[in-house]
Amino acid sequence: MNPERYLAVIGSHGPTDLLKAIEARIALFGLVRCDIAMGLTVFARADLPIAASVSGVVIGQHFGDTAKSPRDPMFPEVLTTRTWGNYCAIGLDRQGAASWILRAPLGHLPVLLRQKGPLLFVASHADLLLDAVGEQPELDWTFAAQHLAYAHLQTERTGIVGVEELLPGEMLFQTAAQLWRRRTMRTSFQSWPLIGGGRVRILRPTRACAARARFSASLPP
Repeated sequence: MNPERYLAVIGSHGPTDLLKAIEARIALFGLVRCDIAMGLTVFARADLPIAASVSGVVIGQHFGDTAKSPRDPMFPEVLTTRTWGNYCAIGLDRQGAASWILRAPLGHLPVLLRQKGPLLFVASHADLLLDAVGEQPELDWTFAAQHLAYAHLQTERTGIVGVEELLPGEMLFQTAAQLWRRRTMRTSFQSWPLIGGGRVRILRPTRACAARARFSASLPP
């Protein structure tokens, strides 16, 4: 089984029984629950790095010029230009509600989306996503025909009705009308400006929902 499995539930959860029902439906995946904020809960494998702060959460591998402390604000523009890795980042506004979702430009870690009523489900795998919402997959025949004609064209459609993909380097942000919109982020990451004084700062989150760990690694002269 791919260890890079995660599920994020975004929105007003309402009764706690709803999250318990979701947790029961995905129990076979062996994911650990982590309540990030009032409207954001993440389920992830224990060996998948999770870096949580007051301004959001980064799921997956994340390196580079990262925040100095968990209280530093997290912005998508900073992530795409001053860090690298394979991650899904979810930002929080001042009220603690999810306001944007970013997929790393490298794109190794999938980001699939499914809107279900007031909730937005974000997951690494389609089977995990559908189990969470309690649905069976329905083939998108229109997409299947287009994929046969344009096999190398990657779009937000996945071939499953109701399931979309956030493309590498793409961000989903919430408007004032509480609608989710897409935006492609500018990526201009260069690693050398981050290396100063013969040392490079690396963020290595440990187990799910654990405190962020930091260390400095000396580089050879």
